[in-house]
Amino acid sequence: MSFNLYIDTSGPQSTILLFDENKHFAIRQNNIQNDHSKFIHSHIDEVMNELNISWKDLQTVCILNGPGSYTGLRISLATAKGIAYVHSLPLVLINKLDLLASIVNSINSFGVVIEAREKEYFFALFDAQKKHIIEPSIINEDDLVVICEDKKAVLYSSEDKKEAQKIEFDTISLNEKSIMDFCLNEIKGRNFADLFISEPFYMKNVFINKINKL
Repeated sequence: MSFNLYIDTSGPQSTILLFDENKHFAIRQNNIQNDHSKFIHSHIDEVMNELNISWKDLQTVCILNGPGSYTGLRISLATAKGIAYVHSLPLVLINKLDLLASIVNSINSFGVVIEAREKEYFFALFDAQKKHIIEPSIINEDDLVVICEDKKAVLYSSEDKKEAQKIEFDTISLNEKSIMDFCLNEIKGRNFADLFISEPFYMKNVFINKINKL
């Protein structure tokens, strides 16, 4: 049986998930964002040992490639690229907005929102078939209100983010099944990324604190 490795260090909680097409899985998580780099490799070893597999049993590396923490995205992508390159495995890049949308049941258009920073949000608008009406982008709160009033779309937000002050969201949360379902669908569709040119899907500029020198 071939297994797939899923890596997510994009936010406050990291997830390492190893699974096969029958959804036998092992999972490890870390809840201290600044420590993701310390645990990522040991957690990969642990899930492989739990399922008693070796590197030759892997068929795909999947990574949540954004949006999210800049440092977190660099950690996971560097790890995923290294594994994929050394073991000649295909790489699947997953956008979190699309992943969250995959678990929404709606007969109408809907939006998915993740907090970026104060009054700015990562946002994508989907039709009922979960195709993009508005591609993943970064948007301020006032524009988000206008778009959703105009499109009459229900907004969904991941549970680890705060809500906009002017809008009420329905909360959705990821679990092992929803992640595995999405990854397996991407693998079946052979939606593989170019290993050498893949970059984090970050979308916002990095804040740089300037140091005043005397």
